[in-house]
Amino acid sequence: MTKTVGMICVFALCSLILAACNSVVRLGPVGGPGGNDFEDGKQGPTIAPHTRLSGIAINPSSCLVLDPPARVIRHIQNQYTDPAGQRFLGEKHGSNETTCFYVPALPKPLEQGEFVTGIYGRAGSFIDSISIMTTKSTIGPIGGSGGDPFFLQAPAGYKIRKFFGRSAAVLDAIGIIAEEEPALKNYVGPPWYRLGAAGGWDGAAFEDPPVGFDIRVSKIIVGQSCVVNFVQFEYSNGQSPVRHGGYGLTSECPTGGYIIAPQTFTLASDEFIKGIRGNAGKVIDQIEFVTNKRTIGPFGEEGGHPFNLMAADGYQVRRLFGRSGVVLDAVGIVAERR
Repeated sequence: MTKTVGMICVFALCSLILAACNSVVRLGPVGGPGGNDFEDGKQGPTIAPHTRLSGIAINPSSCLVLDPPARVIRHIQNQYTDPAGQRFLGEKHGSNETTCFYVPALPKPLEQGEFVTGIYGRAGSFIDSISIMTTKSTIGPIGGSGGDPFFLQAPAGYKIRKFFGRSAAVLDAIGIIAEEEPALKNYVGPPWYRLGAAGGWDGAAFEDPPVGFDIRVSKIIVGQSCVVNFVQFEYSNGQSPVRHGGYGLTSECPTGGYIIAPQTFTLASDEFIKGIRGNAGKVIDQIEFVTNKRTIGPFGEEGGHPFNLMAADGYQVRRLFGRSGVVLDAVGIVAERR
């Protein structure tokens, strides 16, 4: 994962340098080496300069023929609208082959004046999951929980109309092509976006409800054994969302298990959460919370694979999402602008 994060940081730095002298910036790709090269507007329909990206369809699939079997992105396909108002589909990156269990494509139309500004998700040998950031919302996350996190964002004042990468039976790799957009000259980023989730697919889905802009996280409550049993936030207005997880099962721990009494950590009035990191496999094995002042944790024990979900500069974490049951099965962050 360190190599992946390092590559992304290099790409981001290069994009900022290129932005000073070029109207088009390529960022990425992330993913694996398989598949055939693609680029929107080259192999498929021509995409003229004033043609608008007006929709995106993403198809996730459970592929039993992969080794090991995995839930990945089967294909992604853009929809465009030309200056005359005529809509057309770009090239499909991936396939409709029946080697993967079919899940209907999830189309997302983009409003007039809505621009794509970044993509993030998880990738290893292929694109496991993906989310699309726009100036008005976030599409996703869609896909599985394998691979390592990636985050590709266009420089300030740029929009994304095209993707490039590699694909065959599934989406193997993806990158972004960003172009200057005068309407985004003063754009500072989306109001919020999701990042993650790390972990497995057991348990029920959850997401903390939105809170007022002036409300902060005042306490972090964690239950642990040899894994993370539950996490819970408490807010400065006294609101406390549902606890995510339970009190654990001894079967989760090879040694028979033990349970530590829940621990509560109070945040200072000027302290905020920047992100979470730890280890995860089928469940969240270990977690720690990173604030602007300290690191709280770790909780649980080492196991699974490392994850690192950090909000971008200018953002904070006030909400979590993921899956939980008797333990915390998966967790991601909702990053909101400070």
